[in-house]
Amino acid sequence: LVNIKIPSSVTKIGESAFSNCESLKTITIPNSVTRIGESAFEYCSSLVNIKIPSSVTKIGESAFSNCESLKTITIPNSVTRIGESAFEYCSSLVNIKIPSSVTKIGESAFCGCKSLESVTIPNSVKFIGEDAFSGVNTVYYKGAYTLNSPWGAGQHIKNKSQEKITTKKNEYKKNDYKYEYNLKENNEEKKDDNTENGCSGCLGLIIFLFILYKIFFQ
Repeated sequence: LVNIKIPSSVTKIGESAFSNCESLKTITIPNSVTRIGESAFEYCSSLVNIKIPSSVTKIGESAFSNCESLKTITIPNSVTRIGESAFEYCSSLVNIKIPSSVTKIGESAFCGCKSLESVTIPNSVKFIGEDAFSGVNTVYYKGAYTLNSPWGAGQHIKNKSQEKITTKKNEYKKNDYKYEYNLKENNEEKKDDNTENGCSGCLGLIIFLFILYKIFFQ
C-alpha cells in the first residue's frame, strides 16, 4: 500500500487504521473526516507529508507516532486538541504550526522530534502535558507568564538540557521561570517539612529524657 485516497463517506479514521503501513507515502483525507483516531498512522515510516482537513477537531493519541520520514504536516484551525504522543519520534519533522484553535497539547506530543528547531505555542493553549516538547531545541510561548501558564503544573520539564524556552521581543516569556519557581517552591515545602519533623523529634527526646529523670532520680 503506497497511496490511498479516503472516500468522502468516511467521518472518522479509526484506531490503528493504517498503523504499520510502512510503504504508505501519500494519503488524501477528505473534509468529511472530523477525527483521527489513536495510532491511526503510527509507524507509517515512509509517509513524507500530510494535510489534515479543516473538518478535523482532534488528533488522537499516537496518531502519527514514529512516522520517521514525515517532514511537514498542516494542522488546521479546527483542531482543538493534540493527543498524547501524537507526533512522538517524528524525527524528520522540520516544520509545524500550532493554530490558535488548540487548547490542549498532550503528554509527549512532539517528544523526540529532533529535527524540529523551534515551535511557537499560541496563547489559546491552556494545558501542555509532560515532555510535550522534549528534544525540541526552542519552544516559544506566545503569551504572558503567570502562575496559571499552561505547563502541566510546571513538571513537564525534567531538566533544562531537555528543553529551552527563550525570550523573543518581550512578548514571549521564559518557561524556565516556571521550572525555577516550582523548584524553589518544592524546596521551601521540603524545608518546612524538615522543620516540622525536627521540632517533633526534639519534643519527643525531651519527653523521653524527662521520663528517665523521673525514674532514676526521684
